[in-house]
Amino acid sequence: MEEIDDLIDKIDHDTDKGVPKAEIDDLLRFIKTTLGKEVSNVKSSQRLISQSCVVSGHVSSSLKDMMKLMERENSSQYDQFKQYMQQQNPVTLEINPNHQLLVKLNSVRKLDQEVAKDIV
Repeated sequence: MEEIDDLIDKIDHDTDKGVPKAEIDDLLRFIKTTLGKEVSNVKSSQRLISQSCVVSGHVSSSLKDMMKLMERENSSQYDQFKQYMQQQNPVTLEINPNHQLLVKLNSVRKLDQEVAKDIV
């Protein structure tokens, strides 16, 4: 916990400006790499005002419930079905680079990528 407190002290607390334009692509790549196959794309969004991010192209809640049931029952078809659903319903994560959460995540990413991965 002390390590996290030290990291917080090092973070630039001037978050009003947003993530610097030169660093947005690096942050997007970092988030995409961290999330892996859970998302098909991560992009910067100008349509978000007060939210930090939004997921678009997601699977319906009833289909997610069915997938969770299959996973709990260790269905042999679960992995195959999940892969099929990811191909048919690509999920895009849109981030707001001006939101304080993303600005601070970017600062943590530059200081300690392992902690930033845990946050993502």
